[in-house]
Amino acid sequence: MRPILFQYGSISVASYPLFYGLGLGLAGLTFAFLMRRSGVEVRRAIQYWFFVTIAVVLGGRILYLIICAKPNEPWNWSFLSLESGGEVLYGSLLSGIAVAWILARRWRISCGEVLDAGAICAPIGIAVGRIGCLLEGCCHGTLSKVPWTMQYPKVIDPEGNIVGSAAFVKHLEMGVVSSMDVFSAPVHPVQIYEFFTCTLIAAFMFVLWKAQWLKYQLILLFVSMYCTWRFVAEFFRVEERSFFGLTVYQILSVTIGASSMVALVHLRSKWRLPPGEKASGKDSGERRKTSGLENRGVRRSKGRKKKYTGVLVQRDLTTQMKET
Repeated sequence: MRPILFQYGSISVASYPLFYGLGLGLAGLTFAFLMRRSGVEVRRAIQYWFFVTIAVVLGGRILYLIICAKPNEPWNWSFLSLESGGEVLYGSLLSGIAVAWILARRWRISCGEVLDAGAICAPIGIAVGRIGCLLEGCCHGTLSKVPWTMQYPKVIDPEGNIVGSAAFVKHLEMGVVSSMDVFSAPVHPVQIYEFFTCTLIAAFMFVLWKAQWLKYQLILLFVSMYCTWRFVAEFFRVEERSFFGLTVYQILSVTIGASSMVALVHLRSKWRLPPGEKASGKDSGERRKTSGLENRGVRRSKGRKKKYTGVLVQRDLTTQMKET
């Protein structure tokens, strides 16, 4: 745990905002690379990602305030500061997808290409951001006895009051540790779990993108996979359980994940090709072009036949009139 990553004089750099920004930056560079492969200029892609980043930050903070804010707490612009509180990832995810889709329509960029690239960039940003959570000491796991558990230190302010870490304070309230202890009880390193899970998801999405499998549907697959993981991960996180023993994030996971899966199945059934044809986006595009050219050729040939038939009839009438 290292909330302040480094400090130089009066300047200090907090871990969570730094890695949050690094996650967004690395995801943006990946997005520019992928969109360049799709024919979009790097500068254009970076401008695009800038607006998506704003939507990601605002969406995550707004949903965090809706879920976690205290009823009597006054509202002010400090809610934009990442040093006071955190973000709800689902708010960032949904707002980012919505703004990406709207901008793609307005800027006349392929929505499918943009969202497919987003399915690779999003897990990269989440994975890097979880490193910030680990260093900040937030989003900690439940008590555990597995060999790879971790413990968080006790944090004392200048007046001698215990103010952290979050895990230590929670365990102190539970009676698991005493004020004389230096570290919290062993817990699951759920931030590390999510780092590796999202890294694997990003690699899997890139393989599908490279092979052009599930073209224009990768974002739905990613959301379904992440929601499934998050639902399971919540059993290893310390969160308030109120809905049938489930956390609010598990309810969101079920709702969003099920909606994405239904949409994915619907699109797969709608775009299903005839038996024996390869389900490749490139091949299907060439197939549509070929069929379109064939149809235009048939229409032109029919038009020529009608024209030639009229000319022959006119010639026959002229010949008959000369003979009479």
